[in-house]
Amino acid sequence: MAFSAIINNPTATLPFVGDLPGALWTWGFNGDAETGDGNQTSPKITPAAMATHTFVKVAYGRRHAIGLKSDGSVWTWGENISGALGTGDTTLRNVPYDIGITGALDVAGGWSFSVILKSDGSMWGSGTNGYGQLGTGGGAVTSFTAATGGNFFTKIACGSDPFGSDSTIALKSSGEVWGCGDSTYGQTNGTTLSKLSSGSDIYREVYSAGISVMAIKTSDDQAYGRGYNGTGALGTGNNTNQSTFTVQAGGNTYSKLALGVRFGLGLKIDGSVYGWGAPISGIFTPSSSTPASIFAGPYTDLACNPFDNGGCTASVLDASGNMYSWGDNTLYNFGTTSASPSSSASLVASVSGTTFTRLLKTQSFTNGAIKV
Repeated sequence: MAFSAIINNPTATLPFVGDLPGALWTWGFNGDAETGDGNQTSPKITPAAMATHTFVKVAYGRRHAIGLKSDGSVWTWGENISGALGTGDTTLRNVPYDIGITGALDVAGGWSFSVILKSDGSMWGSGTNGYGQLGTGGGAVTSFTAATGGNFFTKIACGSDPFGSDSTIALKSSGEVWGCGDSTYGQTNGTTLSKLSSGSDIYREVYSAGISVMAIKTSDDQAYGRGYNGTGALGTGNNTNQSTFTVQAGGNTYSKLALGVRFGLGLKIDGSVYGWGAPISGIFTPSSSTPASIFAGPYTDLACNPFDNGGCTASVLDASGNMYSWGDNTLYNFGTTSASPSSSASLVASVSGTTFTRLLKTQSFTNGAIKV
């Protein structure tokens, strides 16, 4: 099978214009019904497509999922202890559940919370809110509640650091970057949804790792970051935390980024993969505060799935939709019959015999992709 792109491309007009709905394939950890197959048998060793449902985007939090369909409806499943599913209760769902929201443009998941972007550009969140990452100005909620202080958003991203930090970052139609959540390292301005970018700077993509946030600027395709940088997690060439968006060292131009546990990966416009920060799970070595080449490629999509134990799996797609993975494989995260890990020196062919269209951004031991 073959995949074509990682899911993260909504617009302000229709959900993921240009992205056709496709079958969700999942594998890996399923102790809290993360795969949505109607059971909690874990790990799910053999990758398989979810029956009945198709999605244009699926985002995973720690142990739950939130899916966006082509009609703008939102479906959730998995763990619900903190109300992350937005169902009005804390009951686990082992199959996708329609939460009754229509006209959604984008979805994102953090550790135990979820965020939705509606067609009017408003942001809505459900689940834990200990760092103010929902932007609602209150505590935890079990139903999607409107954020205050901002509107006209076109893309959103949520992130959680396994050692404690949650943040949400949003892109406005103007190209401004806004956000809310933990501000310990300067990654946001605090619990109130507010502008993070400077002046008239215009960005086109946004990413959150909870403890740090990053964005790609429209004018130069370079990566800019703010927040935690103690391990070189922003790739700025030093280990100094940043309270404003700071350009990466090296002048690399990217089509997309993927943030892990205090490190980052970038898919350059030429299709090569670069990495920076701490060398978690053998994703790359050695540790570097300046982006360094990992794989020459060319590849068309990139995903990084940080785990709640601090480990990580990363994956790429080639032009034919073939998927390759490296890093932690403890729970058969590569989609193969082996649980052996792999380092940045070696890619492992994943989900033999299948090609995919888009990879998933997850923050769990569950992995997956969409096949159109």
